[in-house]
Amino acid sequence: EQVLEGAKRMEEIPVPIEKRDHRIVAFVVEDNSMYPRLIEGDIVYVNLDLIPEVGDIVVAQIEGLGIVIRILKAKPKNGKGRWVFRSWDDLMYPDIVVEPNKVIAVAPQIFVKHASLSKRLR
Repeated sequence: EQVLEGAKRMEEIPVPIEKRDHRIVAFVVEDNSMYPRLIEGDIVYVNLDLIPEVGDIVVAQIEGLGIVIRILKAKPKNGKGRWVFRSWDDLMYPDIVVEPNKVIAVAPQIFVKHASLSKRLR
């Protein structure tokens, strides 16, 4: 079973009942590179059974970089080409371009539990 490193299992972070028939794992956002869409402390749930499409917000495990949450800008076609991940703010965080053999796993975000409102207003 391929599981993204650092993921919290469904037992650790409750998942809504309608999502429990999927292989879902969760991550806690640790920085603000996807602000204002995601902020530090938000919980991102991903479905390991879904195939990510261009435009999805994805959680990717990349050799040498660890776990990143980004928008999928491009993915290899038929095993050729590169993965391209972009942040919400292109100016502050440049695209991450990765050879296919360096991407360990990618799963699309299916829903987010946002941090408290007071944290979002900081």
